[in-house]
Amino acid sequence: MRKYRVAVSQNAQNDLNDLTNFIAFELKSPITSLRYTNGIIAEMKN
Repeated sequence: MRKYRVAVSQNAQNDLNDLTNFIAFELKSPITSLRYTNGIIAEMKN
């Protein structure tokens, strides 16, 4: 299988941080926030 390098822009990082904070604080679900964010990061690494 070929490997590719993924570059994540600063805007994308900021969006992910905003999403994480929204789920954790606005929706009051910090565990879901961490799981969701970790899932996104894991998929980017694949």
